[in-house]
Amino acid sequence: MNQPATDTKRWHKRHPFLFAIVVALLPIALASIAAERFGSWAHVLTLTQSLGLWSVAPVTISRWLYVLLFSGVLLLLIVVLLVLGVATFSHGAAMPAHLPYTQDNFLNLVWRWRWANHGPADCQPFCPVCDLQIVPVFDSGSIMGGTSSVSYSCNQCQKTWHVATYTNPSQVQHDVSLLVERNVRQAQFNPSKTP
Repeated sequence: MNQPATDTKRWHKRHPFLFAIVVALLPIALASIAAERFGSWAHVLTLTQSLGLWSVAPVTISRWLYVLLFSGVLLLLIVVLLVLGVATFSHGAAMPAHLPYTQDNFLNLVWRWRWANHGPADCQPFCPVCDLQIVPVFDSGSIMGGTSSVSYSCNQCQKTWHVATYTNPSQVQHDVSLLVERNVRQAQFNPSKTP
């Protein structure tokens, strides 16, 4: 019965420093064997230098061969990128289930938002009757010393909604985004009802 090797059985994972030493000494050992075979270190160094000069020497080739080689490298690069892209998307994380959730009813209003890196962004209220985007209106109660609240008014329906306990529209938007995040955490949303 074959068992897959685990990281604890692989010595190079358990002893990375020792593995690095072995990898560093391997070329020296190969060069020593080559020096023994060819007679001296000077001959090995000359051979290494000659190979290096040969690899960077200019070569005259036909343009069609250059285009063919360049096309092959480009094709290989495209294939590698496609394979990596397919592997990334097929093994990557699935799209979060909450991303289609972009609308809900809070505080007797319809709210819509978009998703950003850190949660819902640009929470905007809409009229629950005609679906027109609505804006906060100036509350005179806060100036006269009465109870203050944020109100939203629809220009088309001429209806007004008062949101008690709030004194600032940005507080309302912030609390709506907190409610959205809570619904996502508790899975209390239905993305199929969103537009």
